[in-house]
Amino acid sequence: MERVLAAYAARTSSTGEIALAIGEVLSRAGFHVDVRSCARAKDADHYAAVIIGSGCALGRWDDDALDYLVRHAPQLSLRPTWLFQNGPLQSSGTGTGVAAGQHAVPQVVRTLADRYDLAPPVIFDARSDLGSRPLTLRRWMSGEPAPVELTGPDRVRTWAGDIAGLLTGAMASPLSALPAHS
Repeated sequence: MERVLAAYAARTSSTGEIALAIGEVLSRAGFHVDVRSCARAKDADHYAAVIIGSGCALGRWDDDALDYLVRHAPQLSLRPTWLFQNGPLQSSGTGTGVAAGQHAVPQVVRTLADRYDLAPPVIFDARSDLGSRPLTLRRWMSGEPAPVELTGPDRVRTWAGDIAGLLTGAMASPLSALPAHS
């Protein structure tokens, strides 16, 4: 059974819930998944594949996620790696050069992704997708009726399922045949 790391960092729980949802999908697909905070995650070399997620507030990734990405970027470029970020939509007038309703991927993350041939982060917006009422992972995964349209959890599960499919196909052949990102 191949080991996969789903590491996350954020000041709020929703990014961790996204990582847990990803871990659950990959576990059901037969992978051994470690869901850990970036501050407690093992070196990337311990895993066949790595997923790193960060909260993104005011156009910045959480320090722990950025530190993990910086320290392990050379190892991440040698294995399938995916990035995601979670944060509120940027509003106009933020000085980020991002139009209202758009997300900004921090320049340092874009630079590292380019330098190490990693795909840019997939962007989730749990706050926007979930409306103003908080939802926990248990409620997301249970399929319990909710007063708002739950596009976020479906997007997370679909993305994680796509990753599982890519990794499952790669396990049938050498990992080197799998692109470093999708």
